Amino acid sequence: PTQGLPQVRLDTPDWFCQQLDLPTRRFLLRPMTADSYRRSLFLDDRIAAPSAEQQIVAMEVCREPLAEVEVLPALWVFHHGHCGSTYLSRMLAQLSPLLALRDPKTLRALAVFQRDLESPLSLMDPTAYAGHLAQQLRLLTRRYAPSLPTLVKATSDCGGLAGPLLASHPEHRALRVGIPLESYLQTMLRSELRRQELYHFSQTRLADLQALGLGQSVRLYQ
Repeated sequence: PTQGLPQVRLDTPDWFCQQLDLPTRRFLLRPMTADSYRRSLFLDDRIAAPSAEQQIVAMEVCREPLAEVEVLPALWVFHHGHCGSTYLSRMLAQLSPLLALRDPKTLRALAVFQRDLESPLSLMDPTAYAGHLAQQLRLLTRRYAPSLPTLVKATSDCGGLAGPLLASHPEHRALRVGIPLESYLQTMLRSELRRQELYHFSQTRLADLQALGLGQSVRLYQ
């Protein structure tokens, strides 16, 4: 891992934190431009980075620089998937020169850790979780212009993060996007790929439902 932060400024969106690796306590940072953000349909492995250049940086090296970065008011989109949220985020970015971040991988990782925080199986120290979330909030809400807020469209299984994310600044604003259950099921059952997606997400979706006190009797194997 890089020992310092050469040519990396954490107070601007020019370097995007694509991954956090907890076992090795490192960030994967990629150089980005306003155009590459716009061309990135999603910011996971399909990211349209302008070059192969990247920095693998120890989290400890980033701690002090990130402490100087503010959490800024942002626009958030939460959804359940396949409901037009990506189209909406792209349309909003066309209507205004705001910075749109679609499906950042780090939020999805934090959503996974959040589900297990109270469990002996948790891979993250619960007392450290808030600090990791705060760091990502600082990174995700950075702006290219003071008057243009960043829009963050979370991945569909990040609904459980909505509360702590929105509580981080009183001026955050959010949209919840969805479609009726019947339309969603028609979408998800129409192809083998979508049915596989339902299977892949079934455990985390049921865990989130049961955390709300619902579906306690549901057993996936049935």
